[in-house]
Amino acid sequence: MRRFLKALLVLWHASLLASYVGNPALPDLPEYGIFIKEDAPLGFSSSYIGEYCFNSKMEWQEGPSTKVDESKFFLQMGEFSFNFINRIEPYFALGASSFDIKDNRGPLGKVDLTTKSNFTWKVGSRVSLLYFKKVNLGIEASFLQTNSHVDILKVNTVRVKKPKDFSYKKWQVSMGVTYPLSWFHPYVGLSYQSFRSEIQNIELEPKNHIGPYVGFTANQNKLGSLSIEGRFVNETAITLDAKLRF
Repeated sequence: MRRFLKALLVLWHASLLASYVGNPALPDLPEYGIFIKEDAPLGFSSSYIGEYCFNSKMEWQEGPSTKVDESKFFLQMGEFSFNFINRIEPYFALGASSFDIKDNRGPLGKVDLTTKSNFTWKVGSRVSLLYFKKVNLGIEASFLQTNSHVDILKVNTVRVKKPKDFSYKKWQVSMGVTYPLSWFHPYVGLSYQSFRSEIQNIELEPKNHIGPYVGFTANQNKLGSLSIEGRFVNETAITLDAKLRF
């Protein structure tokens, strides 16, 4: 137990670039819902997910200086998931996202980009692989996509007329472990992710592909749960997940 808590503290301060993953125990939390009894073979849940990334490390695929100075991302989604035997949870999510990117030394020169809030969708699945002495090991895979209409794009302080949409596609695979402490479920894990985005035909990509994540879920096995997940070095971000099981 001490080793688990020590790992939690270490990963809290480690580097990261992955987006929200969730608790490996989510397919089993909460154990029963409004209409669904405990250990029912089928279930349905819905969640509100709010994610704010203060600074995600990106880099250009070309140019004298590839590192992007500043990139922010805000996302709000409603997630709908189906649960099978409290172990497999495929899901889809619909919502809106917006981006704010600033760079002074990229291939386009000085760039200042702000997008409008645009439709975003996501599909994925969580699987609980192993449950042993209260330790739960799980995996998650997802794909997210949005094409954001640009609100303002300035290149070298000159505003671009009729700029192209800002495209963003992300793939992610993660593995995590959790150990319950009464109603408190802390978790840690590692994630591999890749994304492709584009500004005026110049591509952006993640600086790093692998990183840890850390969070906790508050749950008393009744109706709903609340999760908070954070990333603090390579990507400074926090996510809130409020889940209700039917």
